[in-house]
Amino acid sequence: MIDLLVLPICILTGQENMGKSTLCRRIIDFAKKRNIVVSGISSELEIVDHQRKAIHSFDIKTGEMINLALYSAGWDKEKTERKWKFNQEAFNWGNNVLLRSVPTDLLVIDEIGYLELEKGEGWNECFSILESDQYHLAIVVIRPELLPFASTRIKYLNIYTLQKENRKEIENKLLEKIRSIDPFMKNHF
Repeated sequence: MIDLLVLPICILTGQENMGKSTLCRRIIDFAKKRNIVVSGISSELEIVDHQRKAIHSFDIKTGEMINLALYSAGWDKEKTERKWKFNQEAFNWGNNVLLRSVPTDLLVIDEIGYLELEKGEGWNECFSILESDQYHLAIVVIRPELLPFASTRIKYLNIYTLQKENRKEIENKLLEKIRSIDPFMKNHF
C-alpha cells in the first residue's frame, strides 16, 4: 500500500457559501492557461430568483455536465437537516469520470461529501484515485464537519480553510502550488 502521507493532496474546506467551488473554477482556469493537464469533477450551484435549485457537476476534461442534486430540504428521513436530494445516475457518471481522470497533472474533486465519507456511496472511486499517485497535485473540497471522517480515509498534506477574510491568501497559496507543476516534465506515472 502507498504511504498516503507523501501524496500531494490539499483539502479545501470552509462553511457553506464561502466560495469553495468558485475558487476551484479559478484554479482550473489558471492551470489550463499554463498548459497544465487538469481533470476531475467541478460543481456549480444553480440559483433562480435567489433560490437554490440544483447542483450541476462537470467533467473538467470534457466539459460534460450532469445534474448532481436538487434542493429539497428535509428529504432524508435519517438526517432531516440534509438539503440536497442526489441523482443516483450522477454517482455512476462521477465514478467513471474519476477513473478516467488519471494520470493528470492537477486532479480536482469538488466535492467529497457525507455519502462518500459516512455511507461509502456516491463518488466512492475518489479514494482509489487519490491513493493512485497518478497526479502531481490534488485539490479536494470537503466541508468542515466532515473532516474527522476524511482524516480516516485521506492523508492530506495541507488543509486550507476558506473564510471571507482569507480568500485571496488561500487562492495565492494554491496558485503557488500549481505554478510548481511543470507541464513539460516527463510524467512519473
